[in-house]
Amino acid sequence: MYRQDYLTYGKAWVDFEMEEGKPYWMSAPLQNVYAGDMYAPSNNGRQETAAFTDITYKGKHENGTTNSRWNPAFYQKAWDKAIAYVTKEGYTHMNENATDVAAVKSNWSIEYNDVWVPYSKGKGFYARVEDLPEANTSGKALVRLPKADTQYSYEVSTKASNNLSNPDGSPINRSNAYALMDKNVVDNTTGNDIVIDLNTDVDGDDRHFLIGNPYMTYLDMKEFFEENTNLEEKFWTLDRNGTSVGTPDVTVWSEANGYHDHTDKTAQSYVAPMTAFFVELKKDATTKTIKFTTAMMAAKPTTTDNVYTKSYSASNPILTLTAERGETRSVARLLTSDKGHDEYEASEDAVLLLDSELDAPMVYTVAGDVAAQFNTMQSIKNVPLGVYADKGEEVELTIRGISQFAEKLYLYDAVTKQSTPLDDDSYTFRVTGPSHGRFTLTSQNRISAESDICVYSPTPGQLLVMSAPEEPLQRVQVYDMSGRMVTSRDNIGNTTSQLTVPSGIYVVYAENETGNVRVKVRVR
Repeated sequence: MYRQDYLTYGKAWVDFEMEEGKPYWMSAPLQNVYAGDMYAPSNNGRQETAAFTDITYKGKHENGTTNSRWNPAFYQKAWDKAIAYVTKEGYTHMNENATDVAAVKSNWSIEYNDVWVPYSKGKGFYARVEDLPEANTSGKALVRLPKADTQYSYEVSTKASNNLSNPDGSPINRSNAYALMDKNVVDNTTGNDIVIDLNTDVDGDDRHFLIGNPYMTYLDMKEFFEENTNLEEKFWTLDRNGTSVGTPDVTVWSEANGYHDHTDKTAQSYVAPMTAFFVELKKDATTKTIKFTTAMMAAKPTTTDNVYTKSYSASNPILTLTAERGETRSVARLLTSDKGHDEYEASEDAVLLLDSELDAPMVYTVAGDVAAQFNTMQSIKNVPLGVYADKGEEVELTIRGISQFAEKLYLYDAVTKQSTPLDDDSYTFRVTGPSHGRFTLTSQNRISAESDICVYSPTPGQLLVMSAPEEPLQRVQVYDMSGRMVTSRDNIGNTTSQLTVPSGIYVVYAENETGNVRVKVRVR
């Protein structure tokens, strides 16, 4: 719906479909939307009732079964924050029986049942639907917003006792429920703009924030970043292959050729309506506000293909790493460039944004001390390769694009202490469960010994120190920011060393047979 700011209307409703079992990063298109509004009819999971009529929740407590959050079952998660979860039926928000469940840093929370979470302007959230009724033959739930409920209370499951009493619940603000996000935002300072505060309006970790397209049309990311200069010019979206990284000037990716086509200088990327995406705040940013303007509204683009970072080009060889488990997969990429850096650089790399419940195995390489989904380096010299996966589950890893590199590449396995030459254009192998500190991508070209030691934190409370193949670690010492030694290892004799420490910032000294490093690392 292009240029909704010109629309004159009394009330607005929005229908959207969700494919069963598929994760979505979503944003609300209307005001006064709450997590508890995600429900649909229990007979077939599709809100096909008469248009322009109020919809209210009628579950077991309301003496009916017209609508349900459990049949079909709607699941939602928050990013990098604690959420409220109630395990007793009928209790209200902020009740003493509500438990705050902390999220893992840079991860999604567990699925919550906090029906009062407001989906305000510019806020992104995770959602999926399961357990569609048998009468649903489409495989998709149909949800309509807004809802007309004036209060909500917790419920744990339709299988729970029907004899539990239901309090009145907590009231919900529906003062502007039938208005699109941009309605009534006009004031003396913002005009038609939608302004959000990253500190209070959205989920974030002080550097990365999950925000949502507030318009019922495509968001032009070129205009978005030109307006919001406090952000790095990249964003994360969710597509059929998992998390993808995009920039404002790239829309075309050729899997066949293995690089981006930059011949179209007018190419731009877009975010679809009702879609959330991650952004990264610049280190030197002086403001933590984001602005959406009418100039960002775009008609449906000619292509909505996947988007990736602008660092891709025909002249730079790229390794594409894919982790697959059944029908789920993730993709990471390792690019070499004369202008690349071994350390993490926000302008050329992208961190891996994990899902703590591992909807898919997540593959990564290490940029400095960061697990990266997109990693740009000058050359491939002892780059750690890892995968986050459920314990005990087999994951198939494939490395593609090997023939693009002039130097010969090897995959070193610290467990078997063997280096496998990567002779063909692709190489496939399997691992079981999570794998951190085991595999290293390397080449015959070796530079200074200092660069052959890598220190990073793959999981909360864990430090991993890796040395180059055939150069065992001798000593590792970990100091807190006051200079106190927290832990140390001597006479290690292996190329990897794993240490457990509390969350915090540490200085790690690591030494192998030919060199040493001293690095500062944050442990989640």
